[in-house]
Amino acid sequence: MKVKNVDKDVAESLASGLRPGQLTTRTRAITRSRASTKKSASRAREKAPAAPNSPAAPASDSGAAWKPNRTTAPVAYVIEAIEERIRSGRLAAGQRLIEADLCAELSVKRGPVREALRILAGDGVLELIAQRGARVRKLSPDDLKDMIPVLGGLVAIAVRLSVGKLRKASVRGELEKYMDQMRYAARNRDIVQFQMAGMRYQDTLQRAANNRFLDYLRSKLHPDLLHRQIPASLLIENWKTYFRHFEQVHNALLSGDEAKALALLYEHERRLEEIYRSGEHPGVWR
Repeated sequence: MKVKNVDKDVAESLASGLRPGQLTTRTRAITRSRASTKKSASRAREKAPAAPNSPAAPASDSGAAWKPNRTTAPVAYVIEAIEERIRSGRLAAGQRLIEADLCAELSVKRGPVREALRILAGDGVLELIAQRGARVRKLSPDDLKDMIPVLGGLVAIAVRLSVGKLRKASVRGELEKYMDQMRYAARNRDIVQFQMAGMRYQDTLQRAANNRFLDYLRSKLHPDLLHRQIPASLLIENWKTYFRHFEQVHNALLSGDEAKALALLYEHERRLEEIYRSGEHPGVWR
């Protein structure tokens, strides 16, 4: 299939609401490209020397530079670039995306940029504004309240599918690394870094689950968007209890206690929902 027809293919597949088993060639190319980018970034982080100026802080990969994959189709390339900028915080909620700037920065034509913006708007990541381009979607308290149980359900599925695979030293090492980052962020009351470490922890569980339908569903919900916006909508007054929920889940997972891990996750999810239902803005974890 030629590249010029691939962009049309993905637009048609999204519009028709295909199930994971009916993914088009173009959509599978996006998935493979994202996986390749993540693996390359992971290898680069492993080779990078440790920072000598902050021995107390756990190793963090939050600043790893995104490496463009120019072997993929132009639309997928633009989508990856925009998603990575949201994930890294370079694009904030409500921030405008200018087509001409994206064309210049990514060295692509206007057509792929416009198609990428339409696809991400269809996924709920961006909002299209008449005559003004697009902007990163800003989640309302109602959006957050509705997203939390859904994403929590996907995390629970990842727990169920991965708990038997956590004996592997490489997976346990990854989870321990991100838990150390969360512990350090909690100690410094840094909710942004805490959420980013938590997101990477969930990504590790998802990879361990190794289920392509779960990968597809989670990618379409864009959890990065939620994790990036929680810091602006949630005030943590009691960091001890907030962190303890995650630490208890972590300990249950590593001990193989699936039931306890799921019960703790549900309790955390329920409490967050109550906070966002309260009407306070920002919500407060007391």
